[in-house]
Amino acid sequence: MPRIAIVAACALTVILAATTAVHAQRPVRTICSIPAEDLAPAALHVKHTVEFYARTFPNVDFRHRLLGNGAITTRNYVSAWVLEGASNCNAMIGPGFSFLAIAMSPVIDGPWMDFSATSVELSDKNQHPYFSRIIPTDEVGAKAASAAMIRLGWNTISVFCVNDAYGRSVAGGVAADLIREGGGVEVQRCLPATTTRERVEAALDDIAAGSARVVFGAMLPTQQTYRLFIQVAQERRLFERMIFFFSEAMCSLADRTYANLTGSLCATYTMNPTILQPFMQSYWQRDVAAINAELRTMGVTDPELYSNTTDIYAQLAHDATLHVMSGMNAYVAAGSSTDEYLFIRQHISNGGTGRIELDANGDRITADAAIFNAVPGAVEVDVGRVVGGTFSFVTPGQPVYLLGEYHTSDFPASVVATPAAAADSTSTTIVAIVASILGVAVVVVLIALF
Repeated sequence: MPRIAIVAACALTVILAATTAVHAQRPVRTICSIPAEDLAPAALHVKHTVEFYARTFPNVDFRHRLLGNGAITTRNYVSAWVLEGASNCNAMIGPGFSFLAIAMSPVIDGPWMDFSATSVELSDKNQHPYFSRIIPTDEVGAKAASAAMIRLGWNTISVFCVNDAYGRSVAGGVAADLIREGGGVEVQRCLPATTTRERVEAALDDIAAGSARVVFGAMLPTQQTYRLFIQVAQERRLFERMIFFFSEAMCSLADRTYANLTGSLCATYTMNPTILQPFMQSYWQRDVAAINAELRTMGVTDPELYSNTTDIYAQLAHDATLHVMSGMNAYVAAGSSTDEYLFIRQHISNGGTGRIELDANGDRITADAAIFNAVPGAVEVDVGRVVGGTFSFVTPGQPVYLLGEYHTSDFPASVVATPAAAADSTSTTIVAIVASILGVAVVVVLIALF
């Protein structure tokens, strides 16, 4: 063999050996998620995000692991982490719901990024030191809804919510915003996540008896109370005389049942499809049969319902995972002595939801919101944006379908005028019932207007 060939071969061998050594020395980071019912798409987006971007980061050998038995219960999530996650995972993405995150908090002591748990209770770092999130808090989400309502002249509303961390937090935030604008909440009814049809009917009767025509709903689509609420409101055709405005959970999961209440509105977060397109294209092309088999062995019933779907939370799960991967890669590169979970919290990245920057509590600082309008046929139309706390229509003069017809500008007068049956020629009494953000105290204020 010619000398030059021998030298080249030796050089190549040295390079390959060095490269292999570098890769062998890369620390392994296993990122975990828990697929369960309606949260399964998000957990699967986490899995594919790790697989899709793993080669992008040279300093870490990223892997993924699914945990749990497929049930959305605190027992499943806590035991999944205690029995599997604590010893096998370097980071947790999820769980997705605030009540699950609150339950898991005592057993997680490392990097942890959620994609849809929004309760402000999780901002307390004394109680939840390791918890961070990509989705903004309920306070930010509430401001998106209240900004739209205030812009449309709906300063006094009624509220129907589920009495849990999410419902209390969102309802309290909206009420506080409206009070600052001189309005408030006329009637508020908050029920347990599991209740009876009779209690839902009674709550809606109380709300319908009031003079406010706008009803803000703060629930989760997976809750029985939400399903009963939609069912009763549909059967009674309440959407013909009330405007239902829903919090982001109603239009962020694949379940869009709220759109059956024609004329309703919903606030959610915006995504950049251009950034997500390569990832989503790969996601649709993956081996779904193998994933379904894995989910089935874990106890997920009907995995076909979840394995090839997406929603805003699933796409936020992509951003949560990508942010953690980017942060871990930078952490290793920097040789930082800071706790890894704090380094990731201080890290800044970009994803499908834009710039990702968290505050000291692990809460996302800001995110833009979109307002959807349900038109006949249960079709959602993107009608508005909330940017920096200010609402504007996507198109000037944008028609919005409310109470059986399209409106373009005269929202306060034509849409929320006090019904004749509730009006009095000499005086009108407004009963403002505002639940505290913890849902413990209820303040009743009677204001007589003469």
